[in-house]
Amino acid sequence: MKTAQWFWLAALCGALALPIPSASGFIVRPTDNAAGQANAREDQLYSDARRAINESRWPDAESLLDQVIEQHGRRGDGALYWKAYVENKEGRASDALKTCADLRQTYPKSNWLKECNALEIEVRGKSGSPVQPQAEQDEDLKLLALNSLMQGGDVNALPILQQILEGQQSERLKERALFVLAQDQSKPAQDLLRQIIRGEKDPDLQVKAIRLLAAAKGSSAVEALADVYGRSSNLSVKQAVLDSYLIMDTPDKLVEVAQHESDPELTRRAISDLGALGAVSQLSTMYQSSTSKDAKLAVINAFVAAGEKGGMHSAPSPRRNRIPIFAAKRSAIWE
Repeated sequence: MKTAQWFWLAALCGALALPIPSASGFIVRPTDNAAGQANAREDQLYSDARRAINESRWPDAESLLDQVIEQHGRRGDGALYWKAYVENKEGRASDALKTCADLRQTYPKSNWLKECNALEIEVRGKSGSPVQPQAEQDEDLKLLALNSLMQGGDVNALPILQQILEGQQSERLKERALFVLAQDQSKPAQDLLRQIIRGEKDPDLQVKAIRLLAAAKGSSAVEALADVYGRSSNLSVKQAVLDSYLIMDTPDKLVEVAQHESDPELTRRAISDLGALGAVSQLSTMYQSSTSKDAKLAVINAFVAAGEKGGMHSAPSPRRNRIPIFAAKRSAIWE
């Protein structure tokens, strides 16, 4: 009997030592619960800090970010980046650079390092000690550094940019380098851009440069593009110019092409673009003056695209979208 009593007593003590199941059947461990509460608090602080940043409440944001950083949790590296961002917004450039250095040291593999590197390029560019593009391996950061040099009027910037455009760099890097080049209004930079647009440099970049010029310069680029159209025998180049006329909303140039172009495909394309612009009056004049059955049929189709209401700003033809306009964010230059 004593043996049985001892057995049941031992079993009871063992049961009391086990973790207590929760109502859902899972074991509740005090340490897990504490960790969950800590994570929830960290997430809340981080969220509050981001809200303060969005509302430009820099002191509040920094205080909240410091609390996140002190926890050394999952949000620590992101909090360090945003703290550097806030310090830069407050005009404390040296503090921002130091915080980025802390991020590199504390979280050497963080996904936020690239953002901090980009911020450092911005800070050093404004302080007169720009980062040299050659020192950056990442393409986005290289372009940011180069853009910073060009904005600062550094005479070494354009030769570096030209090396990228004429070298064995990736097409992606060259496209972005073109964007940087188009922002520089200096005569040497604009001369280089015109050479690329005329196909005197890398022919593969010519079409991209044409579209970029139209997006960046608008109607002021019309004559330059008309010159390119007249000189070129390349179908892709001519089509890019027609697309640019569509972007710039210049129906008169499309009428010129439709009336004088010997290539039927380009003629039809120009007429179709007139329909996309809603150029009803120009289409009417063209229909009456044309002797070509194909041209008249193209004009009729363009009338359909122009819509019943007509007008110069009707909805574009669904058959072909407008060429997208390039845009910059700083995640590198493009935001």
